[in-house]
Amino acid sequence: MVAQLHPNEQLQHMELRIDLRYFDNELPELERLTRSSVFCKQTAGSAQISLLVEQMKQCPYQGALQKLYLEGKALELLAFHLDGLGEEEPAQLTTSKLTADDIQCLYEAKDILAETWKQPPSLLGLARLTGLNDYKLKLGFKALFGTTVFGYVRELRMNEARRVLERGEANVSQTAMMVGYHNVSHFASLFRKTYGYNPSECARLTASTSQHELHKI
Repeated sequence: MVAQLHPNEQLQHMELRIDLRYFDNELPELERLTRSSVFCKQTAGSAQISLLVEQMKQCPYQGALQKLYLEGKALELLAFHLDGLGEEEPAQLTTSKLTADDIQCLYEAKDILAETWKQPPSLLGLARLTGLNDYKLKLGFKALFGTTVFGYVRELRMNEARRVLERGEANVSQTAMMVGYHNVSHFASLFRKTYGYNPSECARLTASTSQHELHKI
């Protein structure tokens, strides 16, 4: 990090270091970050990120609870950054530039992901399975389906997670494992970002909605 400081000016710096092996290959969004030995990306701050950093600085716990709290916030912070990287992926390919064979291969890729979303192939692996190069797979998928490859996988996982939780078939930890996430904190962060509430609230909200509909009848 390089910074220019004026006299009597203070700088606060927070650094998070996370071993990629921690995720046990469950986070395909990280794949492209591991293809080269060096990756550097400067991003603008946001109110959500600033709030997370402040919450980490003001952690109200000590000992084991402090470790658990900070780990959860760190994973949530990482999720925000990775989501931002995905949104910045340039979608320069339009459907008009896709051949009939390209479109068929992209639908095949979507079908493969729909069957393997718990443990999807890597981007390069999916490209090999469909006969596309990874560039055309990434941009063609976004152009044709309106979402990224990894965004589609996450959508499938979150939809199944909500279905399981709404029906009370499993608790949050069990549901996370069922839909392919070994880290419950990371799963909860993605679920909250997708639906706007915690996975632990899912059953209660569903019951409340059902009761409201019953009263209307």
